[in-house]
Amino acid sequence: MFENIKKGLINKHPAIIKFLEEALDKKWLIKTDQVQRAVHNLFVLERITSAMCNDHNFFLELQNHYKDKEKECGLNTRKLVSTIFNALKISRSSFRISKAISVDSLMIYFQLQRGLQKTPLEINFLKEKYRRNKINFIEYKLLSSKQEGEIEHLSEFVRINIHEAGVTEFKNNFKDNAFCAYVLAEYIEDNPPHPFFEKREIIPEGNSDDFYESIVNKKNLFPKMTMSQNFDSLYTTWNLAFVVGNLKNLDLLIPKLLIPSLINAKKDDFISIRVISLWLSVNHVLFRTCEKREMAGFKNKIEMARTWEKINKEYSRNIIKEEINGTMAEVQNGYNKFYKYPLYNFIKMLKMFR
Repeated sequence: MFENIKKGLINKHPAIIKFLEEALDKKWLIKTDQVQRAVHNLFVLERITSAMCNDHNFFLELQNHYKDKEKECGLNTRKLVSTIFNALKISRSSFRISKAISVDSLMIYFQLQRGLQKTPLEINFLKEKYRRNKINFIEYKLLSSKQEGEIEHLSEFVRINIHEAGVTEFKNNFKDNAFCAYVLAEYIEDNPPHPFFEKREIIPEGNSDDFYESIVNKKNLFPKMTMSQNFDSLYTTWNLAFVVGNLKNLDLLIPKLLIPSLINAKKDDFISIRVISLWLSVNHVLFRTCEKREMAGFKNKIEMARTWEKINKEYSRNIIKEEINGTMAEVQNGYNKFYKYPLYNFIKMLKMFR
């Protein structure tokens, strides 16, 4: 496991390496109970995530199990309004609640399309699912708008997911990392992901761990979405800095970005694996919060996040230079306009759910 993580960090994620060098110099990397828990959780999360990626039956079994656990906490995403109110009783974090609901919608997409094999989602099929309360309104809107067999709203949905974290960062005065969120969202707009389901094995690139031989299935259908390595790398390091600076329960949330299947993912696999690892981790945090348990963040988390966001902004220039339709000045100007009224502009993005 650690060899795969090492390969991924060295070959794909220079910004994380640079942060770790500074963290070593400042003696931030010390053994604590939280770090030890994180390593244990990382091991388990990698096993579960990779099994869900490679076995649709296991994916369904675990998805149903987690749905039952959510219901025990009073959360049923088939009933959106009551779920939001019940979730607010568990956690006052609107970010945490919106993230759980939005990622759940992407998981429903994976579930339905993998179940249909390569047959495209038809509008009548989705209408029947919605009528029978098998999918909620958000899921219906995400999946029902199609263009030439692809999900038209998918890229906008991913941008919303990124911007909701960016708005939180801007509010908490992590402006450089909020800028990176804006850059990532602009990349998605200029290079929208086109999901294509095909039969393949999902394992870390250059894998050297025998574990994956026991779970891979050559008939496995999994969504392929090609993104650049610059995007994958910036997304990972941006989100790590966000988690460190803004959230608790880091023993559950940091592993979702460092598991071998993600940190050393092939470029066609990154986004889809990311959805599954995020869904698992967000649910684990919700279950812990439901039990009225939380683990505080690092004591020097603000200093760590400030250091990390500066590194991230430096590396965001690679995407702007090579993969976004605009100069650094134009992107900076767009960021300034969006974050002049961040909440208003974010709400405007939700028009797809009208």
